[in-house]
Amino acid sequence: MTPTDDVTVLVPVDISGSYSLPVPVLELLSSVHVVVLGYYPVPSQAAPAQIKHQHEASARRQLEAVANHLSNHADAVTDILVFTHDRDESVDRIADTYDVDAILTPGEGASINRLLVPLRGDSNIENILSLVTALLNATNASATLFHSVDASDSDGHGEGILEAAVDNLAGRGIDRSRIDKQLSTDDDTVSDILTAEDGYDVLVIGESEPSLRDRILGRVPSRLLSNTPKPVFVVRDTNGTTTDS
Repeated sequence: MTPTDDVTVLVPVDISGSYSLPVPVLELLSSVHVVVLGYYPVPSQAAPAQIKHQHEASARRQLEAVANHLSNHADAVTDILVFTHDRDESVDRIADTYDVDAILTPGEGASINRLLVPLRGDSNIENILSLVTALLNATNASATLFHSVDASDSDGHGEGILEAAVDNLAGRGIDRSRIDKQLSTDDDTVSDILTAEDGYDVLVIGESEPSLRDRILGRVPSRLLSNTPKPVFVVRDTNGTTTDS
């Protein structure tokens, strides 16, 4: 992504039952292209073609309802229906096919006022900040840029990363009054972020490598997704610049 690129967000939705996206999350998507992946879980002992034959009509109606709801909020919507044994493989494949910039786990939330944006060094930072710009442009929310460093970071490298990110967002037109910084020296990055996110409504995190589940997310993002009920955007490293954490 570059500052002028359109942003595409993939939203996987279990289409085997009724589902609606939280309204505050919908408002975040007003300036992005949404690819909604309606996936129908297929039991391991069943053939996808058999389940598709039995449930395609109802699944498509449910997907259309979700897509129509999204179309009232998002800049553009593309919907895809799959019957799959492996949800994560389907997400990975569709993310590659549609060259998506981020994957959203919608979570829960009554309002969207504050975004927490953990940054890991210089890796994937342009893509992360492009998405943050789109989200801030869609709302009146503020963002806190978060970075964790070793206690021995005496040269101020961590503070420099945060300052550069603030300058980057300001250069994209985001008012500096809407951007905060938080530097941490906690040894456990995941626990540190989960503690920090108590005061925030949405997490925006970067992946480690563009591959399956833990390789997509890396250990830190994967653990975060497993431990927070809040909406989480995982920004894909389409340039392959990150390493696992």
